[in-house]
Amino acid sequence: MATCKPVLANAIVTINTWKESYIWVITADTIMMNENTSFPTLIIESPKFGYGTLTKLQYDCSAEITRSNGHVKIRFSMPDGPKKSVIKLIKIGVVIRDGPKSLSSIEGPPNRRDMTNNTSCDRVFVFGPHFPDKVDSIKVTLEFLIENEPSVRHLSPFDELEENPSNEGFSDYFMSKFLSDITILCDEKEIPAHKFILCKRSPVFRKMFQGNNLESAKNKVTIDDGYSTVSAMINWMYNGCTGDIDLQGAIDLYKLSDRYELHSLTRTCGKLIYAGIRVETALEIYLLGKVYQDKALVDKAVSVIIKNKEDVFADEKLCTEYFEKYPQFMHPFLTDKFQP
Repeated sequence: MATCKPVLANAIVTINTWKESYIWVITADTIMMNENTSFPTLIIESPKFGYGTLTKLQYDCSAEITRSNGHVKIRFSMPDGPKKSVIKLIKIGVVIRDGPKSLSSIEGPPNRRDMTNNTSCDRVFVFGPHFPDKVDSIKVTLEFLIENEPSVRHLSPFDELEENPSNEGFSDYFMSKFLSDITILCDEKEIPAHKFILCKRSPVFRKMFQGNNLESAKNKVTIDDGYSTVSAMINWMYNGCTGDIDLQGAIDLYKLSDRYELHSLTRTCGKLIYAGIRVETALEIYLLGKVYQDKALVDKAVSVIIKNKEDVFADEKLCTEYFEKYPQFMHPFLTDKFQP
């Protein structure tokens, strides 16, 4: 979940939050439930908020077992949190098993929840008093709420806002001739628009209307893409949505939004394309990712191509066309050691 909001009317603060759950199973031939039994450190990897990339969030975790007055105590510790994140350990659960039999399980919040500033987070569980001297495994379930350090981006009056444009009250003016001062021409159709809104969203439109050029003088802009693609882009600029689009529509809109520097729309289309990578689409999306330097699309498409090479290259006519158009990107497929 990402939250974005204007600050002091000239900045945006973005905070990404997400929840993670982990299961840490401690196993051994024999786990002795005796005094001062310790276990090795656990390093956890967490998916990064976003798509296509991974990052490691390192935690040094440890558990220690002690027995006192017939009761077994397990202390679970996480001494260090990442420097630029707020990590809240919101739940810890412990299950002790002896073979298929679950001897006991307890869960609850940690004693200390805010793990910033290198503070430690401990949780002590007490079991007993009737526990055997040895067990087969101890499973620790951890649930975190992770919040990135807020990022602040200062804006000029025309900077594209990353929050949903529908919050700005422009939806009533979409496809409306009321106060329209610019017409977009595509596919022999006209789309009425408003310079201020186009300038607010797109640096390309901003430069276009600030200069002494034909579009600015005649108040008409011709875009050679299809009407459905152009209208979807304008819809996004007014309403923060594109309407229903299929995979090809997302690819066309990805290219158009990149041309007009609508970065949030490009990322949205990228996620739709990423989700649509299949055997039959992998080669086209691989080339799209290479042309637009989108590593996430390239990496996933390559993984599909390598696993299904014969099926991907079954259409000889299409492959020949791609080799002629993109020889620098297609040539690596001819080598035994593929390096995209």
